[in-house]
Amino acid sequence: MSSHLLRNWLLAVSALIVLVGLFFTVLDPYLYPVDPLVVPRLVQRVLGATWVGWGVTRLLVSRYAFAMRKPELLRMLLYGLLAWGPVDMAVSIFYGAWFNIALNLIIMVAAGIPLVIAERTLKQ
Repeated sequence: MSSHLLRNWLLAVSALIVLVGLFFTVLDPYLYPVDPLVVPRLVQRVLGATWVGWGVTRLLVSRYAFAMRKPELLRMLLYGLLAWGPVDMAVSIFYGAWFNIALNLIIMVAAGIPLVIAERTLKQ
């Protein structure tokens, strides 16, 4: 398989993941094809698994960015953070989940500011 085809495939799958993520932000949880009583526990566990994947990705990309002095990778992590934060906070505001908004702000500051500083540091 050519690298061009693989690149396009990975970009298409990534775009699809973004679109599915946006779809899930507006999907009524009671439309899931499972017992409605299971949905809150299911969503909680899926959210936890998503955090694990997000954390592992950030960990590996951050380590590689510093090891190879690639500041653009840190900028990409920042873009991901900035794509996540407003969508998550909009949903949280809609549902009045103020604790989640506070958590999101803490994460955005704790992860975002160091990313900006680290990117500038690696550029030097």
